[in-house]
Amino acid sequence: MFAAQSLLRSMVRQLLLQAALCHVCLAFVLDVGAPRSGIQSTYEAFKILKLNTLWSGYFTDLRWPWCYYLFGNASGVSGPPPMGNLTGWEAALDEPFHLIYDEVLKAMPNAKFVYTTSHPDDWYNQYLEFFESFGVNNNVTIYDRRKYYPGHDHGINRQTALRGRLHQTRSHFFPQLPGHPLHGMPSSRWDLDEPRWMCEAAHYWGCRFSDKELRHKPEVRQRCINGYLNHEKRVMRVIPKEQLLIFNVSD
Repeated sequence: MFAAQSLLRSMVRQLLLQAALCHVCLAFVLDVGAPRSGIQSTYEAFKILKLNTLWSGYFTDLRWPWCYYLFGNASGVSGPPPMGNLTGWEAALDEPFHLIYDEVLKAMPNAKFVYTTSHPDDWYNQYLEFFESFGVNNNVTIYDRRKYYPGHDHGINRQTALRGRLHQTRSHFFPQLPGHPLHGMPSSRWDLDEPRWMCEAAHYWGCRFSDKELRHKPEVRQRCINGYLNHEKRVMRVIPKEQLLIFNVSD
């Protein structure tokens, strides 16, 4: 509790300082931290700053179009980025918004970005604790109840062509092998179900927190952590330093 309060105070201080130094820096703020990495504290900080915040868990109708854009297949589901979904909002956070910093930078060059980070093992263990405590209940989606093909270890991360670039998507890289929940299903089912499944619980990084067995396998853990680290490296490389605020949850 103390660590969360300390993180919240630090966030508010830094964001207020940035606001004082730059008239446009709070025109839009995007949280690019991994899911379950200080999300609640970030949301509270945004509320204190009176930012109209789009939290994907609260506004799922605005979440899914981004899932289709990021992970839609070659049938044309992905299409252009649904930037209109951000109209009227001053901040956004949680899956999949932490993956759209390229699009936000292009559309809103003066945007600010908040990155909450922690030691990868701490992050993984926290996610494990969440799913083992709350992840198996009546609210778990059908996608989390399915067994998913665990064999793709090709480094799922933001820089691969998972967004429909050149009409290639995740299903091109990882075919419908036995064990995949949509194996044998018509392509229309992939159009609808695959993007939503990929969009949750860090599946896009190869994580399998929703699977009671796979989440404890060392190779799955390492694959997931590699995805987390690849995301962090790319965030640091792509977002201009003067627009990126970094908070270490482990401190």
